[in-house]
Amino acid sequence: MVNFFKTKVDILSEFIEKRKWIISFFLLLLIITTGLRFSTLNMTVNNDIDEGYYLTIGRNITEGGLPYRELWDNKGPLLYFIFALIIKIAGNSILGLRIITVFLITASSFFIFLISRKILSDSSAMLAAIFFVFLTSSYQLQALTSNSEYFFLVPVLAAVYIAIFTKVNIVKFFLAGILFGMAFNIKTITIFDFLAVALYIFITRNNLKNLLALGFGFFLPTSFFMIFFWKEAMLADYIFIIFQHNIKWATAGFSSTVSFPIFILLCFSLTFSVSLLAIGSVISFFKNSKEFINQNRHQIAFLFGWIILVLVGIFLIRKAYPHHFIHVIPAISILASIYTAWTIQNENRKYAKKYFIVFVIIINCILVSVNLTEQFIVWAKGDINGKIAKLIKINREDYIYSQIPAVYFLTKSNVPTKYAFPSHLLYAKYQEVFKPEFNIKNETQKIIEKKPSYLVLSSKTIPSGMDLYIKNKCILEKEISSLFLYNCKKK
Repeated sequence: MVNFFKTKVDILSEFIEKRKWIISFFLLLLIITTGLRFSTLNMTVNNDIDEGYYLTIGRNITEGGLPYRELWDNKGPLLYFIFALIIKIAGNSILGLRIITVFLITASSFFIFLISRKILSDSSAMLAAIFFVFLTSSYQLQALTSNSEYFFLVPVLAAVYIAIFTKVNIVKFFLAGILFGMAFNIKTITIFDFLAVALYIFITRNNLKNLLALGFGFFLPTSFFMIFFWKEAMLADYIFIIFQHNIKWATAGFSSTVSFPIFILLCFSLTFSVSLLAIGSVISFFKNSKEFINQNRHQIAFLFGWIILVLVGIFLIRKAYPHHFIHVIPAISILASIYTAWTIQNENRKYAKKYFIVFVIIINCILVSVNLTEQFIVWAKGDINGKIAKLIKINREDYIYSQIPAVYFLTKSNVPTKYAFPSHLLYAKYQEVFKPEFNIKNETQKIIEKKPSYLVLSSKTIPSGMDLYIKNKCILEKEISSLFLYNCKKK
């Protein structure tokens, strides 16, 4: 027995010794990721409110609730269970959530490295991982919050690596399918990542057994949740979220606040240092396809197709928010590192090669400087949500109504109704799509009947029907930045 354990320890020591430089690099990358987000590690960030939904529903789960039963939101159930687990581990701590997010970003960068390593040298693959970390430190890209993209990218990238970039067998395809199924139950747009891989397998390998294994694995997590919610008499709610919600939204003819071309231009400008290099890889691929890393052209073509399919998914759901672009950053980072490595390798003019390297360094330094400057400005203003939350004095049984969902989490207060989140009550278009599920007027009346002690409004816009309650019952206690706190206990 002693010899057995000694042998295992020796094997583990040898494994670590051979990969010491990789471990050291990713420990360094973990530190860099933390440093690039340091100013906002212990505060909420107001340019994207989605994490507030996840935290509030996650807390509800820790108290015995379930997604879609007490509170309704439009993501897959696995995301809320993950947030519930984070709350169990880290408590009511934004810092704990941010630290876990840093680890998720580093984990994603590791799989980006593994994918890139199949096409490039180790040093160039490291560059792809660094590009990803740089781009995910952008305030304007809404990348500083703990958004759903960071949670589904880990299983998606692991699945892409297993299915496309390793010597696969039917078991590995099954495992990749399970990972895609998990990502799908975090956010349904990942169906486009699954389709990208499935199409690649169909076109390049034409193996029905592998496709079936991938598909069976994909449906396994969904089957598990179908059984789970069926036992809870909530199967219809789960099916609506997973299969109907985004289809309804996509077919309703709505458009985002910005057009899709403007969204693409905006996101490319926010990631210009890496996106320019990725565009260079596209041009080089079609201009010099035989020379441009010829032996990997199918895998490089997959990266192009992967980006296109994900962008199609974003276009179809008609909700072009900057953080959605995080979804394509892994593929863009890999393409940028491919172009950088290919240019350095094939540029025979020494001065041109030096200028190119300096150019890459300078534009990425500019990007990081801009990101850090924006973060400092946000940090200097302070945690606005936290300031509002500290002013709210309630008992455990009291209700509040907040258009900033993070305030529910920070105050540990009760959400008055199932559909009290602002995405339902402020957007008339939402009512048009989901008329059978809820009615804005009725939902507002239900909130008023709960007699909320405080109202937190993110603008002067007040949900229809709530203006009379504010006039008769509330006073404006505090205005901080763009948030208005009404006290409905003093009047």
